[in-house]
Amino acid sequence: MITLFRRYPLIFSIVYLFLYQGLGSAIIGGGSEFGIAYGMYHNSPHIVTLWAFPNTLSGDCALTLFIQVGITWIIEEFMVGYDDYLDNTFEFPIWFVEFWYNLIIIQRGQFSRFLQWYFEINTGLMPYKDNNKFSNNKDVDIKKMSLLKFLRRHIIKYPNEKLYFNIIEWLLRKILRAMIFAVTLFIFVWPICMGIFASIGTKIYGHDRYFNNYPEPQLMKLSYGAVIGMVTTPCVVAVIILRNRIYERVIRDRSFIFKVNTTDSTHILNFSMPNNVEELPSQFYTLSHESDHDSIASESGIEQLQLQAETNEHITDEKLQRSTTSRSSSGSMRLSLPKSLMDNSLDE
Repeated sequence: MITLFRRYPLIFSIVYLFLYQGLGSAIIGGGSEFGIAYGMYHNSPHIVTLWAFPNTLSGDCALTLFIQVGITWIIEEFMVGYDDYLDNTFEFPIWFVEFWYNLIIIQRGQFSRFLQWYFEINTGLMPYKDNNKFSNNKDVDIKKMSLLKFLRRHIIKYPNEKLYFNIIEWLLRKILRAMIFAVTLFIFVWPICMGIFASIGTKIYGHDRYFNNYPEPQLMKLSYGAVIGMVTTPCVVAVIILRNRIYERVIRDRSFIFKVNTTDSTHILNFSMPNNVEELPSQFYTLSHESDHDSIASESGIEQLQLQAETNEHITDEKLQRSTTSRSSSGSMRLSLPKSLMDNSLDE
């Protein structure tokens, strides 16, 4: 079955995202929300209402969405990130990766810069089996990282700072991106769910609705948490795997930089990449100092591009000079011929 799915990456992607990841997250999220709602509302002395405090179901659902998205994002960064590093996930179709690669890396503009920041391409990881293809030292076989080493590689962005500083900085980065996604999800999911819940409740004063303490609130929170999990997890997994595939593509293009056109090559070389010696192409890594790596890689690649352009121009000039010389020599040979031979050649 796995072999069949890998032959059809689009089908495998859908099955992995929505059945394996999405459905599992929906079950966990829905079950958790059911338990929380049971503890909050089952023995509460106040009735459960849709809008009014203290037992406001709409406010509970709004807060639930942001908390569940944030927790899901952080957990999937570790779980899916390490699975993808071990090459235990799926592969997007090539055309899908190419589309996002061109949109994020090649194209320029405010939206592309936002996607570069949001996806954090420079924090990506290649599957450990592919690391040796782009290693600086071909005599060293890069081994698989343990989970602890993976976590350190994933979290520590500033090695000169304390560990707690890197952990807090990493959490802030991930939570910020999770909240951007949560706001987008909130705009679409929360109003629709509140409309459905309003049709279930019994009308009370004004436009408010009330529910029994059990089982309506618990079942509504169960369905609400399941919807959030079913939507959030596939999107987060897609972001993580796309980030790694685009990162791998950037590394590959840096290794074979002359196979793409000059404009794209310069853009790829100037793209900010992490300070990972083992994952950077050897011809662009010349100094081990981490802070100077990106600038040196870019300057080295651009110098090679300029050198190739000058070489091509020199070759072109030589060809033109040879052709001009051959034409002038043939003309002088014709002038040196006897007049009778020249007339015969013209007549022919």
